[in-house]
Amino acid sequence: MTEALQHFKSQSPELAESTHLILYGNIRTPQLLNDIPIPYTYLGAIKADEVKHIMAHSDIILSTSHFESFGGTLIEGMAAGCVPVTFGNGGQTDIVDHKKNGYIAAYPSTADFAKGIAWAIQAELCRSMQHQYAEEKFSETVIVHKYLELIK
Repeated sequence: MTEALQHFKSQSPELAESTHLILYGNIRTPQLLNDIPIPYTYLGAIKADEVKHIMAHSDIILSTSHFESFGGTLIEGMAAGCVPVTFGNGGQTDIVDHKKNGYIAAYPSTADFAKGIAWAIQAELCRSMQHQYAEEKFSETVIVHKYLELIK
């Protein structure tokens, strides 16, 4: 993540200065926070019900996971209106449509991930459209119908 953010800052210095990163969760190596080149707030471990409040006040959700079988965090972010930026080496491609509702960076290119951050900031994607996409594709009703079709 820090390498991608360094690329982002060098590629788009004005955007980087006006971007504020919010991090949460446990970090094994807290010294890595010193390498973040843009303004940020680290919240540490938070309660599960706090995540939706953070996402509701965010514009973008970043996922640098090397492999996701199912990116629940991306769906949660989209449901809250966030634009996802992720690598496309797993289940992320089932969730994100490149440059339509998010950005799928070429794995493992941190430079392309940085381009995705800039794209997401500048994309004119409506928060309600992001929510609607997540609802239409991943709501309980939709998933139940998919399971029923699979069983048939």
